Amino acid sequence: MIIKKKLNKFPFINLLIKFLNRLIQVVGTISLLIMILLLFHYFNSGMYERFKPSVLVGKIDKIIFNKYLGFSIYQIDKYAKIKVSSLKYIFFENDLENVNIKIDQKNLYNLELQREKKIKGISKEFQSFSRAQLSLKKKNYDIKLRVKGDRVLHWYDKNQTSYKVDIRGIDRLWGMEEFSIQKPITRNYTYEYLFHKFLEFNGLISLKYFFINLNMNDTNQGIYAVEEGFSKELIERNKKRNGPIFGLEEKRGTIFPFVEYDLYSKNFWLSNYPDLTSSAFSKLNNLKSDQINIDQIFDLKKWAKFFAIIDFTNTLHGAIPKSVKLYYNPVTGKFEPIGFDGHYGLGNINDFIILDYLDPDNKKCSYLCEEKQWFLRFLKKSDGNLNKEFIELYLENLKEISSKKNVDLFKEKFSKKIKFYNEQFYSDISKSDKGYYKGIAPFEFNKNILDERSLYIKNRLTEIHSVTNLKFSLNKDQIFFEDVNKFFFKKITIKCGQSQNLELYVMKNQTLTYDENCKYYVGEKIVSLFKNIYINKEDLNLFKNIKNIKEYNLKFEENIYYLKKDFEINNNIFLPKNIKLVVEEGVKIKFLDDYVFISEGEIDFKGTSLNPIKIYSENKSGSLILNNNVYKFNNVIFDNLSYPKNKNYILYGGINIINSKVNIENTKIQNSNSEDAINIISSKSIINNLKMNKIKADAIDIDFGEVNFSNIYCNEINNDCLDISGGLIKGTKLMTKNVFDKGLSFGESSNGYINNSEFINNKVAIAVKDGSKLHTSHNNMSGNEIDIAIFKKKRAYENSEITILNTKNNKVLKVFLGKKNVFLSNDNYKITELENSRINELLY
Repeated sequence: MIIKKKLNKFPFINLLIKFLNRLIQVVGTISLLIMILLLFHYFNSGMYERFKPSVLVGKIDKIIFNKYLGFSIYQIDKYAKIKVSSLKYIFFENDLENVNIKIDQKNLYNLELQREKKIKGISKEFQSFSRAQLSLKKKNYDIKLRVKGDRVLHWYDKNQTSYKVDIRGIDRLWGMEEFSIQKPITRNYTYEYLFHKFLEFNGLISLKYFFINLNMNDTNQGIYAVEEGFSKELIERNKKRNGPIFGLEEKRGTIFPFVEYDLYSKNFWLSNYPDLTSSAFSKLNNLKSDQINIDQIFDLKKWAKFFAIIDFTNTLHGAIPKSVKLYYNPVTGKFEPIGFDGHYGLGNINDFIILDYLDPDNKKCSYLCEEKQWFLRFLKKSDGNLNKEFIELYLENLKEISSKKNVDLFKEKFSKKIKFYNEQFYSDISKSDKGYYKGIAPFEFNKNILDERSLYIKNRLTEIHSVTNLKFSLNKDQIFFEDVNKFFFKKITIKCGQSQNLELYVMKNQTLTYDENCKYYVGEKIVSLFKNIYINKEDLNLFKNIKNIKEYNLKFEENIYYLKKDFEINNNIFLPKNIKLVVEEGVKIKFLDDYVFISEGEIDFKGTSLNPIKIYSENKSGSLILNNNVYKFNNVIFDNLSYPKNKNYILYGGINIINSKVNIENTKIQNSNSEDAINIISSKSIINNLKMNKIKADAIDIDFGEVNFSNIYCNEINNDCLDISGGLIKGTKLMTKNVFDKGLSFGESSNGYINNSEFINNKVAIAVKDGSKLHTSHNNMSGNEIDIAIFKKKRAYENSEITILNTKNNKVLKVFLGKKNVFLSNDNYKITELENSRINELLY
């Protein structure tokens, strides 16, 4: 009564209540009438016969509920199970790491201002960083952060905002200097983790991506994803030489070729490597203007594997120019992909692979159809013909990556972690990802996704080799492929008598010259025309005055050139792949000036102990770049060489061997004038009896490879004798004498065994650093300033470990041990424990 009396004092409120009641009645009545009319139409229009109630409900569920609301009435039982599973987190915390960020009001206001500008659509201007402190496991890190992200999901909610974070100072967190933190929904939860792990599993550059609990000023903001930034730490962790990373300046456009490339760590690269940076920019601009074939500047093997992973994980968004980053490898002078923002499920692109961009009528690429020109740069050459070499690499990788064997191995390694993360999401309000907004239903990971994609890819590949649905006509001497139905792309094998088979790919509306003496196959089935009638040099211009080995008058038999006489190099020389060069015993190869011998073909240097091969200069010049093949050195003397002086590469060696199989026997390298006398990169090497003498810098530099050696001898080396980075090593009898830096430098997560060695009169006999593990025994050590140093030089790596046993002559080892590193030994030793930074200062 009291309430009614009070309301009666406000007649406006009474009128409003009456109006709302009447409105509800009217709307309800109209809605009921519409439903009756729709039901009447359904049963009396023939629709009932076409769509039974269960089918109609299914279509409504798929087209409306699932597509737009992220909810399916057929999944209610699963949603209930997820909700029940989440109840335990009312009483227990999840098992993720807890990260806390403390930020003062001034810096917090700056972040809030950035968020408001994004909401108002004025966020494209420069955003300043706010300073804060991040805490993890009782350790504090000084950081700076800013708001990030283009989509509303990144910043619409103050307590769910995404941030770009940089560590200030020399500390590193999780081995990273910079990273982003964002709600898992922004990349569709564990699907993004799966994408990055598939890149890692298949040997491509991959970001660290994992999940944490985030508190901001002690306010719980739930689960966040941590996504690694683009930095030197990323490149070196992936066992690559640091090189520039390019992305798009998105304000200038994101659809290729109407894009402008920008550079991460721009000031560093422009200041320290201006020529290399300028060259890389020039290559990308030439690609945009179609003045260069992509295979001249992109590492097609890496990109073929990357696209195959994109198709298999159904993360097409991660391959568009806006997403994928371009790492310029200064060793090869070519760009490699860095996968980023795969975002599985965005746009519901489920029945499409990159190969389908060749079909002008295929619209199953949804909103990414506008990206076609980017992918056609790979699938076609600049003259419009198919890029057969790339397509075959891509299809081979697609077959291998989607194979049951590969999928099972991946599951064995990562399925437990994927399951763990999925369970942690139950502790948070984890709604399904609809791209630009949250769905109604909870997130659910499809545990059969890999098997389903494997089957889909298998069927797509089978169609390429299937004659089914192939339609064509024969008009005089031309076969015209009019239509290949859904699967427009076929592989044709042409067999003509004793001639070598010709393999090529055909698409719809394509012609092929017909020869009645030949047979045409799709897969193993012959194409019967009567039954089925239906009515390009590589990146060599980067070096001036280059000559192909074919231009020289050398003996040539069965794709093998033979060099039997002394040879003077007065130009840059190129040996193409699929060609082999044999250098006979006693041959002298002389560099007349600073030229480069570049090879993609196999070389066999067949010297003998009585008649060794000599490769030399008289003016401290000349170098070799040996790439992607097999190289054998037997009784070879390298003398007085330099290094490649080309702005497109960062190569330090007189001899540079890249991505190859190497066998070195009874070889000498002396009087080197380069930073590395020999630099072996990402290769598998066998070395027996290699002597290094009078080397002005490092003698042997192994970057990211496997080495098995016996008998390496170093004398009078100005820097390191054997420098290993990211390698797997097994060796015996390493002798280092009079080395002015380190006899053995073992770094960047190297692992190995080296025994029965001698380290005499070195500044440092053995240095183990940056997450490396070395086991060594039965060594002789004498006259070294420091026998053993174990430390961390780069904060992106873990601590190191050395096990040293049974050192000869009962020597008391002088050991410098950086804190938290491990030294194990049964020898006599004297340990000086120091801060890692202090050992760094002493040795560098």
